[in-house]
Amino acid sequence: MLKNGLNILNNSAEFLKFAGDFLYQAEAENSLLIGFAEGSIKHSPPPAATYLCWVKDDNVVSATARFGVGPNYLLLTSSPQLALVDYVNYLAELKIKLSGVAGPSATSQFFAEKWKLVTSSDMRLGMTQKLYQLDTLIPPRPVAGTIIQADESHISILTSWFISFIKETIPHELPSKAEAKVRVEKFISDGRVFVWKVNDSAVAMAFGNRPTKNGITVSYVYTPPENRKNGFASAVTAGTTDYYLKSGKKFVILYTDAVNPTSNQIYQGIGYYHISDSKLFYFE
Repeated sequence: MLKNGLNILNNSAEFLKFAGDFLYQAEAENSLLIGFAEGSIKHSPPPAATYLCWVKDDNVVSATARFGVGPNYLLLTSSPQLALVDYVNYLAELKIKLSGVAGPSATSQFFAEKWKLVTSSDMRLGMTQKLYQLDTLIPPRPVAGTIIQADESHISILTSWFISFIKETIPHELPSKAEAKVRVEKFISDGRVFVWKVNDSAVAMAFGNRPTKNGITVSYVYTPPENRKNGFASAVTAGTTDYYLKSGKKFVILYTDAVNPTSNQIYQGIGYYHISDSKLFYFE
């Protein structure tokens, strides 16, 4: 039984037991946190994490989790300010060194400013993102090629593209080639990497990421520069989205860089609609 105010939970299973109903009330908006928490259950040993939720009138009204061994990132739901103050004070007392915080724009900004004040950390805005949801796919204009699921023969090129994607979007989190290869191999073994192929050559990729009960996120959508402006990003995103809808998911979501009009236009053109905004802050 949870008490009103701050509650510390021992692991992801307990976190989802008590906070799951709250999180699933806004499954798409909370998919990042749900996906990480549910995914961590499958890891052995589970990743290092701190799980917190905040209760008012016997109802969970906020939840957060801190993931990471090296970089520590806090993932937030939309939260009342009293909950955020309690999170800041609790984590600061533990002397946890946070690398960053991500969540709904107003929530993450409030937390970041309080964290800066309490810990004397420097903060900077890393990225402003838009969250989109799709329930019904609008087929994009036809382009040359077809979509396939990636296999081991694609590991080398997809590892290179994965690194290039990170370099273009969040360069301060750039993995080593070995780290990127391990991540790509895991996604491929799970059957969650898709390639747009033209004349037997891969020209674009997309990953299925962080599945929840009813949805999944399309991420790491990447077309190398030499293949851009051919409609391949729309095609591989639409193909990946279609795969998951036909496999039983009720919706598909994705994040975009809020200041990139091209990607925002591409995704809206195939049926994605804007549902919320988020911000990622870094602490130094």
